[in-house]
Amino acid sequence: MCIIYSDYLGLRSVRIGCDTSNCGACTVLLDGKPVKRCTVFAFMANNRHVTMLEGLHDDVAKAVKRSFLESHALQCGYCTGGFLITIYSLIKNRTKLNHDSVRRAVVGNLCRCKV
Repeated sequence: MCIIYSDYLGLRSVRIGCDTSNCGACTVLLDGKPVKRCTVFAFMANNRHVTMLEGLHDDVAKAVKRSFLESHALQCGYCTGGFLITIYSLIKNRTKLNHDSVRRAVVGNLCRCKV
């Protein structure tokens, strides 16, 4: 699947936030690693596994989504998909999590909501 066609397929978790790789709203997993969609040309994703938030259904994904909901980490929701997929990848690829590793992982994700 071509990353640029996600909007046409009804996949809403991948947002166009800045088109400059600054906000992280367009984060997807490319072969299991988080990448910002705006930095990946369609030909670069050819024959690779692209996963968007809608494609995550395992227990880790459910736990990450539930924790965001229970801790009221959602405001307008525009940036949420990028955060969720980044945290999901961090959990799936690391055995030990701490405050600093999570902070480093989400440094490329921005929330512009005013709380």
